[in-house]
Amino acid sequence: MDAGIEKRSDEPWYDDARAALAAEEAGEFSTDEQLAELAMREFPLYFARFGDRERAYLESLRSEVPNPDPLRLFNLEIVQTFDLRPELAQITVPTLVIAGDDDFITGPVCATEVAEGIAGAELVVLPETGHFIFYEAPTAFRDAVLSFLGAVAPA
Repeated sequence: MDAGIEKRSDEPWYDDARAALAAEEAGEFSTDEQLAELAMREFPLYFARFGDRERAYLESLRSEVPNPDPLRLFNLEIVQTFDLRPELAQITVPTLVIAGDDDFITGPVCATEVAEGIAGAELVVLPETGHFIFYEAPTAFRDAVLSFLGAVAPA
């Protein structure tokens, strides 16, 4: 995870975003509003590049207030043992796995492992994108989904 984040270490928001991510992962929030503020501070890490367009997108999300309880439970208890990789072989339907090549959370390594665990899965890694691939590369994301759907749609 750190390798993808470290290449952004020269950004002015980097130290604050890393601190917010660490606080969120440690469960250092008790209200919906505190979690929302941590998310806003850490989200620049989720983009391959964080500029005015991405900043405006995050501002559009500001009114969305998450429920902290499920995230705290996941971060503090579930993530340590949560692993569905052994179950992937049970997926028998056509599957598309998409990742951004700069996604530090579920990037190419994770996406490749998921795709390799599902027979016949198609893997698409979008260049110069982070976790918000649908926003950072909407045309490439749409094209990948439409191509996949066209390939699996009944004639």
